[in-house]
Amino acid sequence: QRYVTSGFLTLQRAVDGFAFGLAARHGAEPLPPPADVAWLAPFPTAAYSQNPFYLAVQSLLPLLLTLCQLFPAALLTKSVVEEKETRLAQTMRIMGLRHGVHVGSWYVTALVQFGANALLCALVCSLFLRHTPF
Repeated sequence: QRYVTSGFLTLQRAVDGFAFGLAARHGAEPLPPPADVAWLAPFPTAAYSQNPFYLAVQSLLPLLLTLCQLFPAALLTKSVVEEKETRLAQTMRIMGLRHGVHVGSWYVTALVQFGANALLCALVCSLFLRHTPF
């Protein structure tokens, strides 16, 4: 009954009427009824199921992912400020550390922090967002 009340039969009848009327105007030979030749059907969809856990998490997951992205940035900012306050970079330069090595260490530190964060966020998303291709 849902198929009948969905309005799809009306659409199918309109398409069939147009196609047969067009064919008759161009002098085509009589066609068999549409049910014998071709027919249309609405695309099937899976039944919708609601999981109560996902209903509870739906508002918290975006917040969790946002905080996961902000945490390494806050740690990196804190480390830079502490280094500036203690003048650690100047002390290491006096001791003979080259500038490139110092900058490289910051890049490696940031890469490790943000890489671990990206892997953790991907793991969380793959657990909760099952239909997302990771």
